[in-house]
Amino acid sequence: MGYARFMLIELLYTSSATNGVDENALVALLEVSRRNNEANNITGLLVYHEGTFMQVLEGEEEAVMRLYQRILQDPRHTGTRMLWKLPIETRAFGDWAMAFRELSDVDPARLAGYSRFLEDGFAGGAAGEDSSKALTLMRIVGDTL
Repeated sequence: MGYARFMLIELLYTSSATNGVDENALVALLEVSRRNNEANNITGLLVYHEGTFMQVLEGEEEAVMRLYQRILQDPRHTGTRMLWKLPIETRAFGDWAMAFRELSDVDPARLAGYSRFLEDGFAGGAAGEDSSKALTLMRIVGDTL
């Protein structure tokens, strides 16, 4: 008898924080996210920049979609937009239950592969118009961790 193979997916989304997010709120969010993600075998990267989140989630499709539905219901997020959902063979961020990087103090021109994408704000139109730039940014940031 065969076994069911669960499909891995990578989901990329952006959202805006409904209230200002300070360092304590980010630490609390990361602690809970890491614990929950580890329990559900979800990996990824969360980037925060000037009131906006961009996050890559990786894992079994059912688990990732359940988490994304919770994010959509979370009152801390507004304007949540899925930019990317694709099947994957391997995880790009497999080492991290949830890696994190705040970009508010990063000069975008110093990142490899610089573009105006970060300056334009990744929750705005630029992210949706070319989601490959968003994913490229996440991979560049992941490489700096």
